[in-house]
Amino acid sequence: MRASKVVSPHRFAGFFKTLTAFFFRRVLQRRVVCFVVAVNLLLWPGPSLAGLNVLSLASQALNLLGGVHSFEAFFLKGLFSQSRIQPRRETMADRASAVASIRISPIKFVGYENEGATFTALPTDFLERSVEGVKFTWESSNPEKLEIDDAGRAKFLQPGLARVTCRTGSASATAAVLIRPNHRPVQSDDDWRNDQKRLDASGNIVGALGGPQSGVASGVASAGSLLSSLLDKLMPTAYAQSSSTDLAYSEMWSEPRNLVGSPRDRAIESTAMGTVLPEGSNFKWAAPIIGLGGRGIGASLTLSHNNRVWSRRDSRVAYDAISGWPAPGYSLGFGRIVVYDLGVGGYLACKFLLVDPDGTRHYLGAGTYDGIGYALGGPIETSDGTHIVYWGNGRDGGLLHYPDGTTVNFTAINNRLLPTTIYDSNGNYVQVAYKDLESEIYSPVAIDYVIDTLGRKIQFVYDSTGKLVSITAPGFGGSSQNPVTRTLVEFDYQTVTTNGTFSGLTVERATGGSIVALKHVYFPATNTGYKPAYSVYGMISSVSARRQMSSSTWPPGSPPSITDGVESAAVSFNYPASGPLSDAPAFTQRTETAVNGPSAVYSYSTSTDTTAQTMTFTIARPDSTTLALTRSTNASSPANGRVVQSEIKLGSSSLGKSVLAYVNDGVARRRFSR
Repeated sequence: MRASKVVSPHRFAGFFKTLTAFFFRRVLQRRVVCFVVAVNLLLWPGPSLAGLNVLSLASQALNLLGGVHSFEAFFLKGLFSQSRIQPRRETMADRASAVASIRISPIKFVGYENEGATFTALPTDFLERSVEGVKFTWESSNPEKLEIDDAGRAKFLQPGLARVTCRTGSASATAAVLIRPNHRPVQSDDDWRNDQKRLDASGNIVGALGGPQSGVASGVASAGSLLSSLLDKLMPTAYAQSSSTDLAYSEMWSEPRNLVGSPRDRAIESTAMGTVLPEGSNFKWAAPIIGLGGRGIGASLTLSHNNRVWSRRDSRVAYDAISGWPAPGYSLGFGRIVVYDLGVGGYLACKFLLVDPDGTRHYLGAGTYDGIGYALGGPIETSDGTHIVYWGNGRDGGLLHYPDGTTVNFTAINNRLLPTTIYDSNGNYVQVAYKDLESEIYSPVAIDYVIDTLGRKIQFVYDSTGKLVSITAPGFGGSSQNPVTRTLVEFDYQTVTTNGTFSGLTVERATGGSIVALKHVYFPATNTGYKPAYSVYGMISSVSARRQMSSSTWPPGSPPSITDGVESAAVSFNYPASGPLSDAPAFTQRTETAVNGPSAVYSYSTSTDTTAQTMTFTIARPDSTTLALTRSTNASSPANGRVVQSEIKLGSSSLGKSVLAYVNDGVARRRFSR
């Protein structure tokens, strides 16, 4: 009788190990095991469930090659596909190779000796879609006449015609630059347009009779010299003129009633939907649009509105003196520098007003309109403790330096000083391109697009009349081969009748009987937004936060039609509903409402203490407490105009008080390289 052979545990383990190694040598065998395990998992809950799922899986497996898409099919396809290609991260060369064309902004430019300009480039693929994250190289056809750096900043050296070329991959584009002799005179907006029309988009020089001339620069230089010489002789008269449609004066930053935005150390009340400057009856509300994080510096946009659109000086009032955009009272973009009082104290003298993105105004100081060399002038520095320093002049622009190391390059664009490049301390930068004033339908400060530090584009979209209707930005998950774009915000407009009148005041700039104002601000991603209402004086009297909004655009390319949606909360002010008024419109009451909540009414009053040389603004709140903001009126004190005390009281009992003291800032003026 044969004895049975007993398999030792060690031999069994070795056999199993060999079998496992053999079975897992190939990818397909490993996937079969995974499939068997998955089927067994389906069998465990019960026979009926197993039958249904096995039949479903078998059906899906048969249809894999037929393009049937489902979760099960995706699972089987992943198991039995021969290989899985890992997505490769795009390189700079990949993005450059996707570029089919480049659009340079500006497409042509007429400048003067020792001026400068900043050029930006917008890359698109064969389907005219934006290609993000592309690096460009810039070249000058004649470095003796025009120099340009890697960031597209050009400097005009000698009169003549030069061309700026932008390249990436196999794509390139060229912009013509006509450099006229001597310096640019002070120009009205029409003068600026006519100057730019001396060069057409093809790079042909247009003569006095309107026909294109040869691109030879010598003839142009001699003709231009004659005109420039004549302008030089008339310069003292020319410098006394206004340079644009902006109506600036020192009372905009020195008169507390005219303050807007977020001025430093002033009496400001925070509210649920914005901030109030009670002395000037200004309410500022802001709607963040986008904040792109980036390498060192990111592009961020916020729509801000200040409803103190009437400013006052002596016995004069003016509406929207520093023109708002995209409508009166609004600020959208990266700020600007306004030059004013040209010729006061000498025909080369001028003053500089810095306007922040939220509308806040800083006095930069007095400087020169003209200068020898691009961005030569200064330094001049703010005196409100912000320590913002400007190296430049009023004609060509210059560099604005912030204490945190941020530097903003301001360039003469559309007859204004506008920011074109924003740098951080490590050299990363964001570029801004503007619509051409020559087209005559856009605002002079209308932005075309913004390129951030990673090459991502924020595009501003306009209707046929030049109104801003939407802003788009790169979506999530896109690539150069399959870009994704998302709409950040949409706008529509309304015509508001403005028939408010004044008594005893001279109106320097009126509303003209009606204004074109924003009707809705709509955020498609959340179906939320805002709906402002306006008074007869052309200012916002209430803002309603909305939800369940929607929009439609038909036919394609037309302005959006935005619905009101449902109100979530609102704030309103009791601005005068009729006139005449003896001062700029002001309110004495603010009312806040919210869904399923009671109305909250805040009342404002003002008192003056001539002995203590203070002015106190008292806000009576709906919980029976009062907030008192006291500022100094002592003109000889460093605290003049600034808050010296804030106190919350319930009746006569003080619930909390802060007292502030000020000294003159002894920090020496910072020196920056130009």
